[in-house]
Amino acid sequence: MLSMFEESLVKINTFNNSVISSHSDSRIELKINMNRNATIEGLQPYLCYYMLKTGFYPNINFATFNTVLEDLINTNSPIHQDDDAIELFFIDTNQFLMDNLNAEKAFKIIKEKVSLILENLILINKTIILNKLVAFAFHTEKSTAELDSINKLIAQTAKEYKHIHLLDLPSIIEEIGTAKVYDKRFLFMAKSPFSSHALNKIAFNLTRIINNLNGQPIKAIIVDADNTLWKGILGEDGSDNLAINQSQFPGNCYYEFQKQLIYLQSKGIILCLVSKNNENELIEFMNSSKNCLLKEASFAIHRINWKRKSENVLDIIQELNIGKESVIFIDDNPYEIEEVCTFIPGINTILLPSTPQEIPFILKESNLFNHLPENQIDVDKTQQYQTQATRNKFKSKFESFDDYLKSLEIVSTIEIVKEESYQRIAELTQKTNQFNLSTIRLDETKLIKFITNGHLVLKLDVIDKFGEYGLTGAAFIRSTQDGFFIENILLSCRILGKNIEQLFLKKIISMLQEIKSDAIIESQYIKSHKNSMTKIFYTDNNFKLISEKDSITKYLYNSKG
Repeated sequence: MLSMFEESLVKINTFNNSVISSHSDSRIELKINMNRNATIEGLQPYLCYYMLKTGFYPNINFATFNTVLEDLINTNSPIHQDDDAIELFFIDTNQFLMDNLNAEKAFKIIKEKVSLILENLILINKTIILNKLVAFAFHTEKSTAELDSINKLIAQTAKEYKHIHLLDLPSIIEEIGTAKVYDKRFLFMAKSPFSSHALNKIAFNLTRIINNLNGQPIKAIIVDADNTLWKGILGEDGSDNLAINQSQFPGNCYYEFQKQLIYLQSKGIILCLVSKNNENELIEFMNSSKNCLLKEASFAIHRINWKRKSENVLDIIQELNIGKESVIFIDDNPYEIEEVCTFIPGINTILLPSTPQEIPFILKESNLFNHLPENQIDVDKTQQYQTQATRNKFKSKFESFDDYLKSLEIVSTIEIVKEESYQRIAELTQKTNQFNLSTIRLDETKLIKFITNGHLVLKLDVIDKFGEYGLTGAAFIRSTQDGFFIENILLSCRILGKNIEQLFLKKIISMLQEIKSDAIIESQYIKSHKNSMTKIFYTDNNFKLISEKDSITKYLYNSKG
């Protein structure tokens, strides 16, 4: 018998045949509390569908109807109890507008209510999603200005408080059209204002927000060539007959798709190429074609041969040293997609639409690229991995690994973190999985709170003869009555296996002992499904196990070694 979630999946899939798939080994369970003044229970099956498809198992709960402000004020309400839950606040202005024939009076009430809600939301230390407001009961220039003023207040609050995230309801309505959004009959029958079409779109956008907050960030795109980067098959149609251009259909659709890939690359997404082709012929075409925007140098790694796609994709994932959940494979052939999914369960895939006009929209509609990095460290990913490929070739010249490490001339710099590095440190806590001893995720707000409470955050920068690895490690240390507690240490996978992790810990100990020579230094390891490689890190580096309960293991530093 199907569960309610599985029934939702089947029901919606009959009219929404998505080509975006997350073939996840296990879904992440997320609790979502719905706080609202309108009937939006119809949102549940759509939200379940999109979240299941994106790799989450949603546990959705609806609060008492129309008690948003009361529940915020009441510290015993579920809002204040479920620390791990996402709180969705859905405010429907139509309920106020229909009760007041005077629009000016209605908007005054709305602004007062929203202001009170925002005052309470900023005090809650958990993830909050709040909608921007819309209204259809009054359509005047003044009412539009009033609504814009309230939405600016909501947007400013979300900008200042990082735990508050916006559902851009006005944009959703603009996209699908007012006539398709509202169901006036159900608005009056059940205070349920939205049509099924609107609920579907709202759920899609909510999933996009939730995925960006809780999902595995995408680090790399592995893309096919023929009928993916251009229309046609190089080996059969010849280079002169491939469709890729700025102005003529269908070539302009592929041209736009390449532009979007280049944009994602500029934001730190690694591009890789896998194609069943003759390598020299394919590279010659890309490099010589004025209409092909992507050149050989655009790809951090390419595998152009006649091997199985899954074999080449897995090879690239291993060379990049990132999780398969952080990778998207894009191909036009459903057989290739299925073959890769069969041999690499957990990878994300996008089957390119057979209709060219849909191709330029596929990345935006994937839900996977909505919060891209802004700092230059992440933006330079392609160059970093090309530099790593140079290191790998250099490594093959040495018989001894120790000799290879010495020849790299590695220099590590460890400093107390400053404000300009806060964003990067927060990103590391979100992205690092393997060498992450506690897997504690921090956004900038929580990081700043940790520091302002008098605790210590150290950053690690690494460089060698081939170039910079950048800010690739961090340590989070709490002050205790007798010394220090190392809450977490994390390092990017790019610098593992070079003895840097051991040197980092030694330097941390040294710095703490300089602050307090007789300090008692404790630490912890919190087991996750991805950090097993760090399980014995502390015991291998002069720490003694002092307690072990459930998934948490505590250690004490043995200064005598």
